[in-house]
Amino acid sequence: MKFENIDRLLELYVNSGVPGCSVVVYKDNKEIYRSKAGYADIETQTPISYDNLYYIYSATKVITCTSLMILVGQGKIEIDDPLSKYIPEFKNTPVLNYHTNGTLLGTRQPVREVTIRDLLSMSSGLDYDVNSAPIRRVREETDGRCPTLQTMRALAEKPLCFDPGDHYKYSLSHDMIGAVIEVVSGMTLGEFMKKHIFDVLGMESTSFKLPEKDKSRMATLYKYDAAEGKAVRAGRNVYV
Repeated sequence: MKFENIDRLLELYVNSGVPGCSVVVYKDNKEIYRSKAGYADIETQTPISYDNLYYIYSATKVITCTSLMILVGQGKIEIDDPLSKYIPEFKNTPVLNYHTNGTLLGTRQPVREVTIRDLLSMSSGLDYDVNSAPIRRVREETDGRCPTLQTMRALAEKPLCFDPGDHYKYSLSHDMIGAVIEVVSGMTLGEFMKKHIFDVLGMESTSFKLPEKDKSRMATLYKYDAAEGKAVRAGRNVYV
């Protein structure tokens, strides 16, 4: 198997402004390809290393849904269970009520409750407003920590955007799954992932909190600045 095209692609990305890239391919549990290009830190010209760590952001959703399916496999959760079975605050959550001409009339009761299936498919009626009043309040009450379960419970104060199952909307649905996992398992989401996924697979460097000893391994965080036409530092790195 030849991977020259991937090598060229990585170089193309870097030449196009991506700070750095690192790729590994496994087949039958064996590493068959690994390559890297660019920098872990542009300003210091520090090359990308295979030992670098990165923020994975929404790739966490895949791990969250896998965690949920572990509990489904254990018979502790059913896909079509109502969300209110685990987070009672969502028992009577209203939904926004619109006139056929698009005018908002107020709220009404939803056709049915949000289910775990709706959360998985992001058709729950939740939104992705991380600056909503309920989340801002939890942020203030917890000095910015925003614990998963407490934050998700607070979202029940907001009406759903639409009846569960009616539409797809990228939202905090998978964050809500994280809260359900915490309720069912009695563990934090990070603890559950570590015990049932990371430790099992030998993922020793994957976690929600970065140990002090590993901070030097973090690649610098950048974002693309359209005005400057290049990647610029995204503020300072934040370790949580």
